[in-house]
Amino acid sequence: MDVALLRRVASAFVPLLAMLPVTGHVAGAELRGEIVDAATQQPIPARIYVQHESSRWHFVRSADTRGTAVVYDKTNWINANSVEKHTTLSAHPFVADLPPGKYTLTVERGKEYFTETRSVEVTAESPANVRIELCRWTNMAERGWYSGETHIHRPLAELPNLMLAEDLNVALPLTYWVTHSGRPPSAGDKNVAGDVPDRLIEVDKTHVIWPRNTEYEIFSVGEKRHTLGAIFALNHRSILAEGVPPVGPMAAKARADGAIFDIDKADWLWAMSLIPSGGAGVPHSARRRPWRRRMGMAPLHPRQLLHAAQLRLSDGPRGGNGQRRPSRARRLQPRLCPFARWLLL
Repeated sequence: MDVALLRRVASAFVPLLAMLPVTGHVAGAELRGEIVDAATQQPIPARIYVQHESSRWHFVRSADTRGTAVVYDKTNWINANSVEKHTTLSAHPFVADLPPGKYTLTVERGKEYFTETRSVEVTAESPANVRIELCRWTNMAERGWYSGETHIHRPLAELPNLMLAEDLNVALPLTYWVTHSGRPPSAGDKNVAGDVPDRLIEVDKTHVIWPRNTEYEIFSVGEKRHTLGAIFALNHRSILAEGVPPVGPMAAKARADGAIFDIDKADWLWAMSLIPSGGAGVPHSARRRPWRRRMGMAPLHPRQLLHAAQLRLSDGPRGGNGQRRPSRARRLQPRLCPFARWLLL
């Protein structure tokens, strides 16, 4: 094509493009804030959620070069409504660059502070500044009780920030994670990256991490997809070399190495065998059911749930013509599954 012709066409369109409205660009607005203890008025670490009125989530960063901020941005791959999107902050001011609009800020610190919610509007003309006070309703550490968590799947590098923001005194992250039968933790398919130290990590005098802990969560036996259950070996010094099942040999060696045991998913197939085989000693005291978000599970119809529980649903007796009679009271007829029959032998 003639170069001169191309230039004439381009020169004709440039003025038209200049007349088009500019879209997709919104002038930024700044949100600044700090989080303090209501009684002492001192800055404290905390967790913060920032949600726009459109339901879109946003994240803050530390406004101090000495501070830290860890973004947690998760959407479940099965259920898109199962989300967790927040930032954990050190005890320093925070800042966020946001599109203008109305936002809801939700701030928490563990279980000993009341949650604080604040509505704020930010504009491009001037930054918004907020000061959020969290009220503490109890202090269990002063009474000799310390919080702990045995089920943590987070990188070791994030834990100091996370523990202070949640006021979690003791953390036992599952740095070794095995999902295949017979595989040793040193070859776990979900292990954390990097070296795992064999010493206590002190975040401060009341917040500590023991980094060597193992989860055996068996989903595959040999080449077959076969779910068994989960057992945790906590507080061991060396890297465990035994796969499971059987659990007994692993439990004996781990216990000699200083480990204690925790049972997860007590309703899974091999749960009943873990205690007599020398494994689990402490059951999970709080499961995932108290989550603030929707569970990341596929939705089930009530009849599917009943089938999973080995129950039959009856709408009442049938009439002479074979039609069900209207009945407000439905009857549940229990039917034992083979595993339950075996337990009753």
